[in-house]
Amino acid sequence: MREVHPEKKGAEPALPGSPAQTIEAEPSMGHPADRTGDSIPPGEHLGQPSGCCSAESVAPPRDLRLEWWEADRLTPHPENWRRHPSRQRQALAHLLREVGWAGALLYNERTGRLLDGHLRKELASGQKVPVLVGSWSQEQERKILALLDPLSALAEADQQGWQELLSTLGEPDAALAEALTAYARQHELPLTPDILTAAEAARPVANLPAARFEVIVECPDEPTQRQLYERLRAEGWRCRVLAF
Repeated sequence: MREVHPEKKGAEPALPGSPAQTIEAEPSMGHPADRTGDSIPPGEHLGQPSGCCSAESVAPPRDLRLEWWEADRLTPHPENWRRHPSRQRQALAHLLREVGWAGALLYNERTGRLLDGHLRKELASGQKVPVLVGSWSQEQERKILALLDPLSALAEADQQGWQELLSTLGEPDAALAEALTAYARQHELPLTPDILTAAEAARPVANLPAARFEVIVECPDEPTQRQLYERLRAEGWRCRVLAF
């Protein structure tokens, strides 16, 4: 994969609500076969670990470039089927402000459409974002759009490892805690007490009506009901007549 540096060398765009960060780009390593002295097993390419699958089953790497683009230049895919609820937006915005960019959006230059990263594009409106630029046919584009996320979601969780990792995060932000709780419920995963407490605190407090104390008196017939109603009203009680 060939890396293309940002227009302004070393500048990473500031995320909403966070100061600009500066990074130093490392030299591009190029394709494994271009490294002098490296021993590359036959059929191994970037993105294909040795022994994972046969060389015949995986296509050679395409010309992928890592670039910095203005987020507003990226055209959303009209067939994007993923929808992003408010809790996901808030959690991702908080995470991006805290850790910066830890991944790139995916863009098909042949069709001029975004394939992955629609929410990140929205959150970074007016700023530059890291984009992995490639070239695919419309048929390949649809497969990427339809299968990239679902195939990633097929991974199975090591519940103990998940809980141990969560325990190292410290006290989470309320938005992140809510998102983690929703994910854990969906996948039947355990949560740490800190995350459960933070998620509970983030829930809005219900505005319940003031407490009322009432007495219901059963009457044998309507005349008795009317008589009792008039007597209680005369004594200053607020009453209403009910018929079941």
